[in-house]
Amino acid sequence: MLHPGGLRTTYLPVRASVRRGQAVERGEAIGTVEEAPGHCPTDCLHWGLLRDRRYLDPLLLLGRGQVRLLPLWTGGAS
Repeated sequence: MLHPGGLRTTYLPVRASVRRGQAVERGEAIGTVEEAPGHCPTDCLHWGLLRDRRYLDPLLLLGRGQVRLLPLWTGGAS
């Protein structure tokens, strides 16, 4: 799905219920999650955000900021 500012969101694996270029309203269904054998152990949805060919964190669209991974502490470190 194309957005202002050159952003594009992806939803996988989804069978689209809208066609390319069709306007959609907030909350409108755009497709159905499909079963993808060998993909994940259960049905799931992978939501992505791209600017050109560069992947970004899709949570940025929700104002959530960046996801940060914390180190795995061992021993007495806190």
